[in-house]
Amino acid sequence: MKFNKLKFNRKFFAFLGKSEAWMLVVEPDVNTGLLHGFQIRESLQHTQILKDWSLSYDQLSSGHFESHLNELWLDDIQIYEEKISPSIFQSGEGKADSLCLGVFSNLSDPALWMGQALQGAEIISLCQGGEIMMRTPQQSSFVSLSLPMSLLEELGDIPQGASMLTHQPLAQEIYSKLTALLNNLSKHPCGVNLASMQQAKSEILDLGFRYVQALQQQKNEIRLSARKAKIVVQRALDAMQSYQDNPLTMDELCQLTNTSRRTLQNCFELITGQSPAQFLKHLRLNGVRRSFIQNATSALVSEVASEWGFWHLSQFATDYKKLFGETPSQTLAQCK
Repeated sequence: MKFNKLKFNRKFFAFLGKSEAWMLVVEPDVNTGLLHGFQIRESLQHTQILKDWSLSYDQLSSGHFESHLNELWLDDIQIYEEKISPSIFQSGEGKADSLCLGVFSNLSDPALWMGQALQGAEIISLCQGGEIMMRTPQQSSFVSLSLPMSLLEELGDIPQGASMLTHQPLAQEIYSKLTALLNNLSKHPCGVNLASMQQAKSEILDLGFRYVQALQQQKNEIRLSARKAKIVVQRALDAMQSYQDNPLTMDELCQLTNTSRRTLQNCFELITGQSPAQFLKHLRLNGVRRSFIQNATSALVSEVASEWGFWHLSQFATDYKKLFGETPSQTLAQCK
C-alpha cells in the first residue's frame, strides 16, 4: 500500500472552525488504511469526529479543554488514541456490532469506569454497543481498538455489554502496540506497504483474541453495586434532560430514581466521582457551552443560561469561568 503525502483535509479543517484546531490526514491509494490527526479545543468537536460512536464529553474540572486525537482505520478495524485535559465525564453508547477495547496510560489520578477505578493495568471493553459512563482525571492518555464482531465469530460467546479485565502485561502490550503503530504511520507514511499493514492488522486482531480468551477465563463482571449505581445515575440523567429548563431538586431526583438522598449521593460518587448537585450543575454548564458553539451568531448569554436553568446570571458567569477558564462572552466571540 502506498500513501500520498500528508495534506490538509479542507472539509474537516473548516468544520473545526476558529477553535485553534488542526487536522492532518494520511490518505492511502487503496481503502485499507486512513490516519487522521487532530488537535482540538472543544469537547463537542472531539466527539463529532469519532465515526460510529454516540458520545458526549462533559467537562468536570476547571481549565481550557485540550485534546489530541489520532485515528486509524484498517479496513473495518478502528484504532484511536486520545490525550485529554481536564477531567471529562464520557457518556453514550459503544459501537454497534463491534468489540471495543480501551486502555489508559499516563493517568494523573485513577479514572472511573462504570464505578470501578482504573490505574492503567486494566482493559475495559464494550461488546455489541452498551452504555458508557466513564470519568477521566485531569490528565490522561487513552487508546481504543474496535473490532467487527464478524472477525471474532470463532471465539464463541463473548460477554455482552461492559466488562473489565485486570491484566497488566496484556494492557501494556495493547497500549504500546497500538500507539507504536499510530506513531510510525504519522512519522513515516510513505514507508508503509500493503504487506506490512496486513501484518499489523493480524497482530492487532490477535490482541483482541487474547483479550476475549482471558476475559472468558476470568469471567469478570462489573460488581452488582456498580450496576445498580449506573442505573440510578442514568435515570437521573434522563430526568435532567426532560427538565432541562427547570432544574430538579435533590428530593425530586430521589423520587424519580426511587432512592434516598444517601443512596443517590453514593451512586453518583461511585459512577462520576462527584456529588449529584455538583455533577448535574457541570452537565448544565457544558450544555450552555454547546449551545454557544452551535448558535454563536444568534445566541444571547442570558437567554441560553435561562434555558439551562441558570437564573442568577452573575453566579452563572462565575461558575462558567471557573469551569472553562473563560467568560461566556469570550466563548461566543471565539466561535463567531
